[in-house]
Amino acid sequence: MSFSIQLATDLVQVDPGASAPLTVSFHNRGTESDRFEIDIEGIDPEWKMIPVPVFSAEPNEEHTERVFLKPPRASESRSGSYPFVLKVRSLSTGEARTIQGVLEVKPFHHITMDVMPKKGFVSPFRRQNTFDLTVMNLGNVTENVQMTASDPENDCTYEFEQNQLALEPGQQKLSSFDAQPTTTRFISSSRLIGFTATGRSVDTPGVVASTQGQIEQRPFFSPMTLIIALFLGLLFGLWLWAMPKPPTIVFSTSNQKAILGSTIEVSWKSLHADKVKIVAMRSGLPGIPIYEGPELAGKANFSPSETGEYRLQAEATREGKRASESLQLLIEEPPKVPEPAILQMEAEPKQVKLGQPFELRYKFNPAVSRAVVGPIGLELDRSLDRIEITPNRPGQIEYTIVASNAQQMMVKKSITVTVVDQSDSIILAFDSTPPVLKPEDTKVVVSWQVNGADRVELTGPNGEVFLVEPIGSREFNVFGKTIFTLTALDKKARKTVR
Repeated sequence: MSFSIQLATDLVQVDPGASAPLTVSFHNRGTESDRFEIDIEGIDPEWKMIPVPVFSAEPNEEHTERVFLKPPRASESRSGSYPFVLKVRSLSTGEARTIQGVLEVKPFHHITMDVMPKKGFVSPFRRQNTFDLTVMNLGNVTENVQMTASDPENDCTYEFEQNQLALEPGQQKLSSFDAQPTTTRFISSSRLIGFTATGRSVDTPGVVASTQGQIEQRPFFSPMTLIIALFLGLLFGLWLWAMPKPPTIVFSTSNQKAILGSTIEVSWKSLHADKVKIVAMRSGLPGIPIYEGPELAGKANFSPSETGEYRLQAEATREGKRASESLQLLIEEPPKVPEPAILQMEAEPKQVKLGQPFELRYKFNPAVSRAVVGPIGLELDRSLDRIEITPNRPGQIEYTIVASNAQQMMVKKSITVTVVDQSDSIILAFDSTPPVLKPEDTKVVVSWQVNGADRVELTGPNGEVFLVEPIGSREFNVFGKTIFTLTALDKKARKTVR
């Protein structure tokens, strides 16, 4: 039983939200009919649709099937190329064929924005109003969004905290801007200034989002209210003069629940007080001071050193009068990060010639966020499992991998590699003829062959040294046991002796 498969194209382009057909050509080369199963591996199961997952084919029948690739139109369908494998398997024999393809998801752009509050106000005492812009990237490519704001009559100036935001697909960011009128009205009626905040993609100028808001410009007084205000102001002044105000205080925290090690911002505002005191209290323990002083409005940071429930107490005092307010704060343990582990560290080979590289093989558990091999100080790529290293000195060198996780917990593992400074010269042959002399013989012929040598020395009878050619032979008279030594030296004077 045998069969073959072929794709009409190995590159499928598709817009997110649409489906792209992929035609598979099939040829049953066997002599029997069979049923076959078709599947696609390597991409999200929700991205594929196989109308006929199992089909039949007669002997020598050519058959085509269509499958559909349909990534959803969502930020999760990132623009880019996604390799996949199409697999066809015989249900009778289990024989399978695979073929590779690439799904290219095309980019789409979509940004939205909203402004809060929808309506602000300015007055002679409040020269500017702060608005928050919420910008969200609903497309599948990164957008660099340039923010601007304007009104038809140019009655206000607009200053952004960040003029440009970089948004990943599906990401939402907050940007603030201040609106300030160009003129001040002291006596007039109120008026509304409508403005439009716009976000435009720097890379794709045609991608635009906008939102609208209003600013109410209030005068100091209208002609009618001026008289009333003067009269009421006089009455109010008499009332204030006759009735002293007790101190008041309000305060808040940036979070009511946080993890140990984080910083909590405490802000407060007090009236009619000359001193403010804020402390954090736990059951059975003395209070932890956060702020104590004359500032009636401000901010301070609180960094708890232990987990548990805290009660934050704010108190404002003046001339023996007191006002207080409290808030509850819960501090929890940070999530535990798994310890790093070096699962494998091997050197292949463990003995190399100076200048020759060896392969360092390694594996880590998922908790490892950074790994460095010493003594060379090279940071390892955790997506790979091996690297080539070339030693720069002879001897035994110990290489150590130091791996750490996100909380800087470390683990070490070492291995030793032997580096030899071996000569480049090689003695290919070194013989004597005859190797053993009869008592009546005194002559022997010594022959040799050497490669890669810069100098060749032959030590003969009585320790006499002869400078010889790399290839040659020489006759000697010997009268007893004699040892011949051949020494080959390379250009670095490294010896090979035989």
